[in-house]
Amino acid sequence: MGVGKILGAIGLIVFLWVAYLGYALITLTPQIRAEWGYVDENTMELETTVYFGKPLPVSIAIDEADLYLAGVKVGTLKDLKVGFLDDSARGVLVLKNREITLVPIRSLEL
Repeated sequence: MGVGKILGAIGLIVFLWVAYLGYALITLTPQIRAEWGYVDENTMELETTVYFGKPLPVSIAIDEADLYLAGVKVGTLKDLKVGFLDDSARGVLVLKNREITLVPIRSLEL
């Protein structure tokens, strides 16, 4: 078997993967479900699950990502995981109570 045939087969597999991923993303019907986690006077946690409606051919893992609103850090997304051909993603959203309530006030200041 020649090198051209091997590269052609690999190219076909990559093309089919990209085509299915594009189709899956365009036809998504996501549903979001959240449950209360730990809550105190400074923070609150929302354990979040997003159902995509169909399996996605990707694998994503985010340990921690900061969330900003109007330039102010209002929370953190932790432990977001999407497995290969899973139809849902799970993660924990940790919100700062004081920052969430003050963002609209700060953005109105001149």
